[in-house]
Amino acid sequence: SFEMLAQALPLKIIQKHQGQLLQIEALLFGQAGMLEEEKKDAYYKKLKYEYDFLKLKYNLNPLPPTIWKFLRLRPANFPTIRIAQLAFILNQMPHLFRTFLEAPDLKIAKSYLDATASAYWNDHYQFDKLTKQNKTKSIGKQVMDSVFINTIIPFLFFYGKKRGAEVLKEKAEKWLEELPAEKNRITKVWATLDIPLTSAYRTQALLQLKNNYCDKKRCLECAVGNKLLRKPNSKNKKREPFKEFST
Repeated sequence: SFEMLAQALPLKIIQKHQGQLLQIEALLFGQAGMLEEEKKDAYYKKLKYEYDFLKLKYNLNPLPPTIWKFLRLRPANFPTIRIAQLAFILNQMPHLFRTFLEAPDLKIAKSYLDATASAYWNDHYQFDKLTKQNKTKSIGKQVMDSVFINTIIPFLFFYGKKRGAEVLKEKAEKWLEELPAEKNRITKVWATLDIPLTSAYRTQALLQLKNNYCDKKRCLECAVGNKLLRKPNSKNKKREPFKEFST
C-alpha cells in the first residue's frame, strides 16, 4: 500500500511544498484515500480543504482507502501514524535519497529518521477518534533499525554497485555491522545452535543461509551443512543439521 502511495504521488510535488507540513500531510493522506469522507474533526477538515485544492491543481487521483489495513496491527503501527511520520521526514528532507548517500556515519543517518507525527496524533490513532492516552508518536528504535536493515542499507549497497562506487558499498557494510543483531523467530533458532549473533550483518547472513539453503535442503551445497553432515556425533551417527528449521 505504501508503494502504491509512492507511485500515486510524485516526489516532485511534495518537494514544491517543503516547509509546509500541513500541505504535505494533506497530499499524503489525500492520495491515500483517507480524506474522502465528511467528518466533524477540525484537523481533518483542514487537511481535506488543502487536499481538495491540491487535487485539482495537480490533477491527482486518490487511492481506494480499502488498501489500508488496521486489523491485527498495534495502534502505533497504524498506517495513519506512519503516514504522519513520513510527512514529517519529507518536510524536513525533500531530497531524502541524496541525504542518505551523503550521510557521514550511521548515527547521523539515523537522526534523519527521528520523526514525530504532528501533535494531533498524540491522542489519536485514527481520524475523529480521540483516545485516552496522550503520547508523542515517534519512530521507535526497533522500527528505525528495521528500516535501515531492510531498505536503506540494501539500496545504498545496490546503488554503489551499479555506479561502481566502492565507498558506498563499504559504507553500507559498515552500517550493517554497527547495527544490533535482529531478534526474530529464525535468529532465535540460530542462537540455540551456539551461533553468535553479534550484529545485523551476521543475522542477515544467517537469514540468507536459512532461506536459500536450509529451507531448500541444499545442505551439500552449503559449506556449513556439508561440514556438519560429515561430522559424526558421540554415537558415531551423522547429525541432522538445522533440524530446528524443519518445523
